[in-house]
Amino acid sequence: MSSQKFKPPNCPGCGKPLLAVYENEYWTYNFDEKTGQYNGNLVDMEIRCPDCQINITREPFPEGACNYQAHLL
Repeated sequence: MSSQKFKPPNCPGCGKPLLAVYENEYWTYNFDEKTGQYNGNLVDMEIRCPDCQINITREPFPEGACNYQAHLL
């Protein structure tokens, strides 16, 4: 059993640990007449601190919250 512990990043706005974040993805769907289906493209992503609501998409999550890797304590 591992006793490793990871620490979440702090919010660059309020300084609190980011134990949770709000992430919204904005997609555009275009109808394809050949297939009869909609094809989606991710056009933007926004991540916000739940405490101060600052947009933290670029720092510390430039690749999105699901791709973040924390460092060991």
